[in-house]
Amino acid sequence: MQIQPGLTLLTRTDWGANRTIPRLGVTVARSERTEAIIHHTVIVDSDATRNLWTNLAEVKAKMRQLQTIRPDLGMDVPYNFVMFLMENGTIVVCEGRGLDR
Repeated sequence: MQIQPGLTLLTRTDWGANRTIPRLGVTVARSERTEAIIHHTVIVDSDATRNLWTNLAEVKAKMRQLQTIRPDLGMDVPYNFVMFLMENGTIVVCEGRGLDR
């Protein structure tokens, strides 16, 4: 879903999340939240444009990999949202565990 020009959101369904893997994280009511944490990580991309992603198929495959990459943190994407900077300058935001986790 395009949020605005240059910014696209992919839900868990859009990127093909495995629904048999439990969606982890404690649910926290929005009224009880006191802070937000922004975490940076590097996802290995070994093609010619190392820090840029070429297409949505590549992004979706990486999200499916992230769903099982950290079993020590539980078998799910270990982030609420993951952002990918695309080769064409746009940004794709993918739902990980989601807003309330």
